[in-house]
Amino acid sequence: GASQKNSLQDHFLSGLEITEWDIDDFVDLLEEKTGNSDSFYESHEDFEHWFADKSDEWLRKLYMFLGEAIVKDDCDEEVIKRCRIIRATINKEESHVVGAEAYFPTSRSHRDLLQVKKTILLGQTKHQTKKIEDSLVTLGVRQMGAEERIDFIIKTHYSLTSSPVPKKRHLEHMRLF
Repeated sequence: GASQKNSLQDHFLSGLEITEWDIDDFVDLLEEKTGNSDSFYESHEDFEHWFADKSDEWLRKLYMFLGEAIVKDDCDEEVIKRCRIIRATINKEESHVVGAEAYFPTSRSHRDLLQVKKTILLGQTKHQTKKIEDSLVTLGVRQMGAEERIDFIIKTHYSLTSSPVPKKRHLEHMRLF
């Protein structure tokens, strides 16, 4: 009777060879495919296209899931923070970056600043929006303050590899300092 039925179901399921995954397996996959690991030079183009095709809603859920996992200490926070999973825009172009490279959108227009895509922050309720923001903070996303803006300007415009800054823009920058 019942034990034979369960045995058939168990046999069928084991025949599917579905492996069991936990949060650590998922985080390891994210690091392998999007992180700055030793496999950085391997092509993960298929994964990158798959990830880029994910909706903002899907990413909101991912960020909340990972943020909660970090808070509960269910996974390695440092590993997740190395993964390029934060959907950000710069000069109207979308990309995926590590949290520490992205800022929350500001009221001022900073075209040359990597900012979390605004629609990512649109929760269905105020509570959900707050949870998304908290999760992004946990993942390393920062608010743009005066100190961060100056640091960004220096790295972007005054590094050894930067193009010369036009005089007018240089004067604008000097006023900030």
